[in-house]
Amino acid sequence: MRSFFQQATTATPPEIGKLLDDTVAAGWTADVVVKASIPLLEEWLDSLDFSGSQ
Repeated sequence: MRSFFQQATTATPPEIGKLLDDTVAAGWTADVVVKASIPLLEEWLDSLDFSGSQ
């Protein structure tokens, strides 16, 4: 799952769509993907700096 997000965070929107298609094809349901991804998304958002300082 983490490798999915490492790919997704560096991917362009069409690539993200393909990654999502691949996970669904692999038997993941959207519900499972979303529930599993929330903590990783929160971690990723926390790592972003919105303060404007470089």
